[in-house]
Amino acid sequence: MKPFKFKLQVKLDISSREEAIAREKLQLKIREKESIEAELNFLESELVRVENIARNAVNCAGSVYLILMSREYIPILKEQISQCRQKLARVEEELEKLKSNLIEKRREVKTLEKIKEREWLRYLHDLNLEEQKFIDEVAGNSYFRKQKNKE
Repeated sequence: MKPFKFKLQVKLDISSREEAIAREKLQLKIREKESIEAELNFLESELVRVENIARNAVNCAGSVYLILMSREYIPILKEQISQCRQKLARVEEELEKLKSNLIEKRREVKTLEKIKEREWLRYLHDLNLEEQKFIDEVAGNSYFRKQKNKE
């Protein structure tokens, strides 16, 4: 009998590579999201710090310079926070798309692997049948030879 050959092996290989690529893209996007979240946390803590400086400067005489600097810096920080949140929302949407793409690729690979496994089991079954047929033939020939030799 000829050796086992899975007809969809090329498709399985391609799907496996696509799954690996999808997984890498997802990991990169997760790192990007974490980076944006870190940036957002930094900006929010900076905003709180500047607001505290402005509040404390009101109580101190002669700190008009700090109050003016805070007044100009707080709107800039708020704008940066807003932009960072928008970027985070975009990245989260892309992340969801990449997750669904990875799930789809994984499902495709699993399906092909199941098909390959079924074909392998069918091949083994056919191989066993062929081997059993050969053994039966040899046993039959041996029996008939013994019968012939007895006569």
